[in-house]
Amino acid sequence: MTDWSHGYNVSMGYTFGFYREMAPDWIDFALATRGVVAPRQRSGDPFRYLELGSGQGFGLCLLAAANPQGEFVGVDFSPEHTAHATALASELGLANVRFVEGDFGTLGAAWPDDLGRFDYVALHGIYSWIPLAIRHSIVDILSAATNPGAAVYVSYNAMPGWVSTQPFQHLLRLHESEGLAKGIGAVEAGRALFEQMEAAGSGVTAALPALKARIESTRTKPAPYLVQEYLHENWHPLWCSKVMTELGQAKLSLAASATIAENLMPAILPAAFQDILKTRSDPKLREDVTDCLINQTFRRDLFVRGVRQRHVAQSVCAEDYRFWRAKPGPMPAEVTVSSGFGSVTLQRDSVAVLMDAIGEGSRTLGELARVPAIAADPSILNRKLLLLLHGGWLGCSRGEAEGAGRCAPVNRKVAALAGVGAPYRHLAAGNLRSAVAASESDLILLDLHAGDPAGFEVKAAAGLRQGLARLGRKLAREGKPLTDEEEVAEAQRQAGFFTEKTLPTWRRLGVVD
Repeated sequence: MTDWSHGYNVSMGYTFGFYREMAPDWIDFALATRGVVAPRQRSGDPFRYLELGSGQGFGLCLLAAANPQGEFVGVDFSPEHTAHATALASELGLANVRFVEGDFGTLGAAWPDDLGRFDYVALHGIYSWIPLAIRHSIVDILSAATNPGAAVYVSYNAMPGWVSTQPFQHLLRLHESEGLAKGIGAVEAGRALFEQMEAAGSGVTAALPALKARIESTRTKPAPYLVQEYLHENWHPLWCSKVMTELGQAKLSLAASATIAENLMPAILPAAFQDILKTRSDPKLREDVTDCLINQTFRRDLFVRGVRQRHVAQSVCAEDYRFWRAKPGPMPAEVTVSSGFGSVTLQRDSVAVLMDAIGEGSRTLGELARVPAIAADPSILNRKLLLLLHGGWLGCSRGEAEGAGRCAPVNRKVAALAGVGAPYRHLAAGNLRSAVAASESDLILLDLHAGDPAGFEVKAAAGLRQGLARLGRKLAREGKPLTDEEEVAEAQRQAGFFTEKTLPTWRRLGVVD
């Protein structure tokens, strides 16, 4: 590794993902579930948002498009990432986001005055993949760059869930560092080695039965993710208590989880688990014991600089949180929601009153609370709403609906770029102040619709096949290739679903006009 990388693997650029948990409105609501006052008093207030380790910049650009009242700054040490991000912001016509190439070590020693202070700071996929000295620099940055009351999102690989994977990561990294294989080749070599050891009945595979599933999951992950996950010189899954201690040096206190369903803990855990936690009042011990009980693998923690609790008689229902149906198509009879503490199954009938109240528009938390059938069942807003939000069936925002507005032209450009091979798979959603996932087929269809709305339905299926062919791809079903006849039928099915379900949902969420 080159010196400037601090042991971070820069052989392959970072992925082009978007993470809803980093959206300001989502962060505000997650804090509200724990009774914590958000950085912004009102939804329309201007704010400043900093992402440390902004990668390719795609996610931050989508947030900037969906939140025109915000000022966004991304900092990344990679010139490749910064060049892509800057060019993308210009291509999308975004004036409220900028990207800075910078080293955390240098910035921690002297935070630039021109960058100033922020109301939100986010670090995704950084904190447990860097050396201790750079973690200390990040703490120095957070000390200098956060306003009082600011929220800091930090995600990291957590202990004890990664214990069983440590031998696998070590040997993958050894293949890389010793020059035996590079990049994705090191992952493939390590996977083959462990499969050989398992077949031979090795002690390590016998002692760590969970390791097999982790190794098997690497077969379906994209190469950039695998390189960025496993092949860094520094790979340090962290106990929450350790992160609490380190960020405490920047006057930051753990306030909530951005993994929204985990704010239901401990009440959603089995009674025996709750009994263990009842007598553990020390905050750090309590977090680590909880993570042991559920074998936590990944945390999305929200820290606040100066935690303020809502007054006793104040209700979150009086605030301006608004909820939307977020998925196209009907809800199945049973909905299974998975989280770090396990899976919870909700019957459609048990949440029908909530989904019907939201309907094809949106409702605030206060409006929902006044629906008689919802008021009669406290579990609907206290538990089921959070589970549906976590499962992606609902979206959350603050304030009034604003429509597609600025997002529609941005999304047309994103779709056009995806149509020529750009690896973008999300679109900005103005009413959510966030973004939604979009498949490659969806983006090709959106590009076709933008080019010829009147003739879209007639041309959609053939245009989808042609768009995929330009990218060297064909439609498949459950990963299996289709005959020409089957592919025509599948294209017609996807085009029909896009027209009848996806487009209306995107209009509701402020993705398209």
